[in-house]
Parts: sequence; structure tokens; C-alpha cells
Amino acid sequence: MHDPASIDLSKVLDRPRLSGFQVLVLCLCALVIVFDGFDTQAIGYVAPALLKTFNVPRSELGPVFSAGLFGLFIGSLLISPIADRMGRKVAIIGAVVSFAVCSLLTIIASTLHGVMLWRFVTGLGLGGAIPTTLTTVSDFSPKHLRVSLPMIVALANTVGSSLGAFLSGALIPAFGWPSVFLVGGILPLVLVVVLLVYLPESPRWLLLQERPGPRLVSIARKIDPSLALKDDTVFSMSETPLPGVPVGRLFTQGRAAMTLLIWCAFIIGYLDLYFMASWLPTLITSSGKSLQQAVAAPALLQIGGLIGGVALARLVGRYGSRTLTVTFTGCALGIMVTGAVSGQIWALLAAVFCAGFFLISSLVGMVGYTAAYYPTAIRSSGVGWGMGMGRIGAIIGPLAAGALIALDWSTSALFYAGGATTFIGAFATFLMTRVGTPTGSAEIRATETPSARAPAA
Repeated sequence: MHDPASIDLSKVLDRPRLSGFQVLVLCLCALVIVFDGFDTQAIGYVAPALLKTFNVPRSELGPVFSAGLFGLFIGSLLISPIADRMGRKVAIIGAVVSFAVCSLLTIIASTLHGVMLWRFVTGLGLGGAIPTTLTTVSDFSPKHLRVSLPMIVALANTVGSSLGAFLSGALIPAFGWPSVFLVGGILPLVLVVVLLVYLPESPRWLLLQERPGPRLVSIARKIDPSLALKDDTVFSMSETPLPGVPVGRLFTQGRAAMTLLIWCAFIIGYLDLYFMASWLPTLITSSGKSLQQAVAAPALLQIGGLIGGVALARLVGRYGSRTLTVTFTGCALGIMVTGAVSGQIWALLAAVFCAGFFLISSLVGMVGYTAAYYPTAIRSSGVGWGMGMGRIGAIIGPLAAGALIALDWSTSALFYAGGATTFIGAFATFLMTRVGTPTGSAEIRATETPSARAPAA
């Protein structure tokens, strides 16, 4: 008998350049995020048609929107720990099947309340898909790209939202509002078939299991075909399994302070995003601007976010929370300037672009930073609960703006308040640099069970 070779799994993953197999995994994950973005925004695309179909006032749409957001909140909290306990692939496919099927079932709703119910259930899958998918991206990323790659893939959500707007504009006049949910259900189900065949399990997660099996050797071979791996190769990694409930481990081994700061930053980021997305067109038209100008503003917000996310991804990966402090500060100033120049349309649109540049890069930066911070055993829970807590801000932002409007706050005052609130996120990310890293973990080793090994030569 011979001793099996031992290889550090981190060295397999931390290659200077991505392998074709790693690129394939990133593309599959990006497609999941694209369809998630499409289905998340679908209710906004069909809202005007729903008002005509069910003959209800515009105020009735509020609970429908809120139901979807609440579903996203619950889904992020529930599905992410499943990825840490049962595997990334199971959680991703389960989430995609869930939101795809529920999107199809939305078609059968005969009342607006029925649509509201299905939006809540759809939100459960949507809320769980993004964090588990981005966790997989982080698991497959080399160390020097473990922050920037999840950031870039997260931007696929904005791509999905934008594509959905164009598709809906063509589908609804020709086939009615159900066609949007039909497309939003069928395409993800087709993707599920592809995921079942081509999406591998996370090698980092497999290594933490008691019996990683031959899948780990097979994945390592695909990542680096030049490695001379045997069926009885032993892999090691400087992480350890964490027993107990994954969510509870977010507060152990010195992680409690960082977890709370991460949650705070996510809450502020989502609060700003949904405040701007929900009220920007209304606030612009109330200042006397045209509808076309009001519609251009949210588009510039998203375009600025796409450019900002790509441009700042490497900086966040290199400088971590220090870069996030700068982006949150830039977002705060951008929102406040938007309020200051609300009477000058070109200056206003430029300010909205800058706000989006820093706002969305702050949010996707938080995703990448969070995924890199938590160890493999609780990474999905860390990302999912961070984003889930952020949904609280998504709910509070539009409601708070509505309440302040009811108190006769001016348009400028609302943006000043939104910008001032963002400084809380900047302060939270600043404090992250003062928080120590979690206590170290012992090296683990994993191999196949003796019965599964090939006979010795």
C-alpha cells in the first residue's frame, strides 16, 4: 500500500488565472442572477396592466410590492443556511425551481390578492438564490479575486432587471401581463436542467464534509488538468467544520461585532437603493420635470451602478472596507447633491448617475466583502443573513419617504435626509477596519473513505 498524495485545495483554487472550468461556473451563476433580477422586478413591469385588469386603484399595488419584498427577506434568511448544511448546488437549484414555478403559478391568479400571495411565495426563492449563488462564486474564486468576482457577478442582477424592462415592453402589448411571468418561469426551468448537468458542488464545501467522495477529485482535475491527481488523493485546507446552527456561528469566535456592522451597512445600502428607485421618478415630476426626464433618472442610476461596480471591484478586493467607506461617503454626497440641484435637469441627472455609481458599488462591494470574510462552513449564512437584513432597509426606505412626504417635506429635504442617513453606512464600514479577524481555525484534511479508494499499485 502507498500513502496517498496530499494537496492543499487552496493552491488548486488560487491559480493566477481562472481556468475554463471556473469561468463556466461563473457564467452559470451569472445566469441565475440574471433570471433572479428579471423575476424580482417583474411585478413592476406588469403593475400598470394589473390595475386595468383588476380595475383597482393604484394604492392597492403597495401591499403587492411589499409582499414580494417580505418574501425576499424570509427567503434570504431560510435558504442560505441550507446551502451551508446541504450544499450550494442543492440550495441554488431548489431556489431557482421555487421562484420559476411560482412565477408560472402567478398566471392563474384571478384577483390582485392572488397575485400578492404568489409574489410572496416567489420572493422566498428569489431571496435565497442570490446569496447562495454568490457564495458559490466566492468558493470557486482564487484568493486575489474572492471579493471582486462576486461583485461583478452580482451586477448580473441589474442586467436581468434591464432586460426584463425591454422584454416586458414588447410582451405585454402583444400577449398581456401573464406573458411576463410565463417567460420568467420557463427560462429559469430550462436553466435548471443546465445546472443539474454542469454546475458542480463547491469544492470548499465538499472538503468540510465527512466523506467528500470522488466528486472532489473530479472537480480539482477540471480546475487544473495539469495536476497528477489519483483517486486516493488527500486534500487539506486551513478551515474547519463548524458544528451547530450556521447562523449562530456568525456571532462566535470574535465575529459578533463584524456581523452587526455588516448588517448595518446592508440595511443602509438597501434603504437608499429602494428609496431612490421607488421615489425618484415621482419626486422629479413633482419638481416640474417631464415624464421622459423622470424615467431617464432611474435608468442612469442603474447605468452608474453597473459602471461603478465594475470599476471599483478590484479596489474593494484590494483595500476592503476602506474602499467601502469611500463608496458609502460618495453615495451620501451624490444623494444630497441630487436634492440640491433638483431644479436643474442636467445637473440632476449627473448627480443621479454619480449616486448610482457609488450606491450600487457599495452594495455589491458588501456582498463580495462579506463572502470573503466568513469561512466556508458559514459563508452562505453570512451572505444570506446580511442581504436578508438589508431587505429591512428596502422596506423602510420607501415607507419612510412616504411618511415624510405626508409631513410636507420638500423634494430637496428628502434627498438631504437620504444622504445624511448614508453616512451611517460609511461609519459602519469605517469601524470594520477596527474589528479584528475571527479566531483562527485548524487545518483539516479530507479524503475518500477507504472502501472507495482505488487499489494500490
